[in-house]
Amino acid sequence: AASDVYKRQALASICSVAFTEIRTKQNNAEIGWQLKSEPLKEPVIEPFYAENGTQVFVRNLFYNVPARRKFLKADLTEFRYISETMMRFALSHPEIRFTFYDDNILVFDLKPSNILKRIEEIFGKNIVDNLFEINYTDEFISLSGFVGSPLLAKNNRGNQFLFLNKRTIYSPLLSYAVNSCFENLIDRNQKPFFIINLKIDYSKVD
Repeated sequence: AASDVYKRQALASICSVAFTEIRTKQNNAEIGWQLKSEPLKEPVIEPFYAENGTQVFVRNLFYNVPARRKFLKADLTEFRYISETMMRFALSHPEIRFTFYDDNILVFDLKPSNILKRIEEIFGKNIVDNLFEINYTDEFISLSGFVGSPLLAKNNRGNQFLFLNKRTIYSPLLSYAVNSCFENLIDRNQKPFFIINLKIDYSKVD
């Protein structure tokens, strides 16, 4: 599948600029496997007593690319970027457990659930109580998700999430289309809350 190709490309890119470790174990297996990868070296694959599921560890990002590493922001800023990325992964795949640590501090541990439960765990019950579900399907596209009431509008786009085939996308045109629906309901500088999933045939997506 095209999505599997994207995942392999992403992992290959990460492995080229960081120490990467992947641990995986199937539910019915007695032991799992561990892959250790270091840039410019052959990866090592060996048996490992792992938990069920798959864990990916990335350490010393850009350690071998000093020119790229110097463009990293302050630790707090980079943590915010990573946190936002993890949040988007969690929202696009509610059926998967996500555990997020900052060093040894647990930021969140989200168990497999449905999308509404996942939204409540991340944003709180007040958000869920002010959501309207949307669904639309035709021969070309399937659209699903939630739009927040005007009460959830904010002065930034931090609570706007667009997914295409479960991958995060940034589309000013689509965001504007949603924002325009709230034109007479919220202040001009405010942005509505929405989580929208688009599903399109992979062959029709660039």
